[in-house]
Amino acid sequence: MNLCELMYTQGNLEQAEAYLDEAEALARAKGHSMRMFAVLMHHSAIARKKDDNIQSESYLAEGIRLARQTGHPDHLMQLLTALGNQVCQRKDYDHARQYLQEALSIARQSEAPYKLCEVLHHWGELHFFQGKWDEAEKIWTEVLKKSLALDFPKHIIGAYHGLGRVAQVQKNDELSRRHHQNWQSMYDQMDMHEKKWIKYWLPDLPVEM
Repeated sequence: MNLCELMYTQGNLEQAEAYLDEAEALARAKGHSMRMFAVLMHHSAIARKKDDNIQSESYLAEGIRLARQTGHPDHLMQLLTALGNQVCQRKDYDHARQYLQEALSIARQSEAPYKLCEVLHHWGELHFFQGKWDEAEKIWTEVLKKSLALDFPKHIIGAYHGLGRVAQVQKNDELSRRHHQNWQSMYDQMDMHEKKWIKYWLPDLPVEM
């Protein structure tokens, strides 16, 4: 799996898939459900990188079925969040809401603030894409409060970025600029590895790598 991740980050998708196929064959042969979750998430990411959204979503759906069968709520939440975010990007808002609502329910029950912030971020994205600015602002404000209190830099940046976008569409340029400065100052203090991870997670973040 490590070699697969290395090849993926280097843009060598064919070699990444080759390593991933080996890992998948081994996981299926030994019945390692935990390893299969990682395999399916990586398969989904590679398929999406190739603009094959149907196949990408198919891998996530398989992972969701496996998580339900084996009783792994954390993986179920992660896969539902990924699928909800993906279908949201292609404007299938009804299904996005369905997946993200279930993920949000699991996250709130888990009492794990970091996981909750992760799902809430994408919940905010759904409302933003639907033009529900006030609701998106409310959600990202909740993320900001939780992440500031617990020092989650990734989610602090995500919340400020989201709030800045809301302020921008609402023509509040001063507030938008202030939110932008807040996430930018935090981002500038990160090392290159952290910056790459943030950019991967927030591909629309207006920074150069």
